[in-house]
Amino acid sequence: MSSDQTSRATILENYNARYEYSTNPMKESIVQFCNSDKVDLLSTVVLLYPQSIPFNIDVASAKSAIDLLKTIQCVEYEDLNDTERNQLHQQTTDNTFIWVKLFDCNQPSATELTLLLSTLVDACGHVLIFDLLKLIYGYLDANVEKLHTNMPIDVFDSSLLWRTAIIKCIVSLEKDDFIRIHYVAWDCKYDEWISAHSVRIRLLRNQNRQIVRDWVEVEEFGVLPDALFKSEYDFHNCTTGTWERCTIDEHMRLSTTSVLTTRWNATRDLQPAGTLTAAPAVPNEF
Repeated sequence: MSSDQTSRATILENYNARYEYSTNPMKESIVQFCNSDKVDLLSTVVLLYPQSIPFNIDVASAKSAIDLLKTIQCVEYEDLNDTERNQLHQQTTDNTFIWVKLFDCNQPSATELTLLLSTLVDACGHVLIFDLLKLIYGYLDANVEKLHTNMPIDVFDSSLLWRTAIIKCIVSLEKDDFIRIHYVAWDCKYDEWISAHSVRIRLLRNQNRQIVRDWVEVEEFGVLPDALFKSEYDFHNCTTGTWERCTIDEHMRLSTTSVLTTRWNATRDLQPAGTLTAAPAVPNEF
């Protein structure tokens, strides 16, 4: 697998192309901040997204995002040496799952958890309930999630868009745990090794905010486009990483409440209506 698509030089090039016509001084400031603090530009943009379009942020917000990145234990693939990369590529035995503390879960901060616990204790004041509250507090503070092979996730890619990807492989190195992801309906040359602790990873969720752990392939439409117009689909908006109910007209224009486009890919951008929006009988959050 080539890393050319995800190199820092390519990401900077994509960043400048994406915001080519922006005259907002924050465009250059964000790059300068990242260079001076030696943090990853792509990860910084994730934390500022979507406020970074069109740079509706200030210096304080950018600095806060960079300071937060410094606290996250994450190793970029590009920072691995040749030996470590070979260990990833040549690994014959890998994990089928891994428990990680995902930034995506966006749980309360330690301060917020402490305040929550104090408030609940004052409200309940019962020793048994207090023990239960401590268990809940511990779970929230741990903030771990199970990633497993063949699991679909959302990944912020080098083109600065949210793409649905499948975890193909999990390998633990001394420095960090890495997952190899394959972007749905993209060529394998775009496969990528990424830290399991990266802020670019987030759980794939339906519109009810429940985790989606299985991916249902959309059938190719082939020579039966009429079937396309008679069915409803969920459209993945790669700008926001959200799913919306969509309709497709006879001119193959796809429309939702927020977007109208003629550029979409059936396998990549669509799912049968209800696959990602219908709530399961028993939520599988835990």
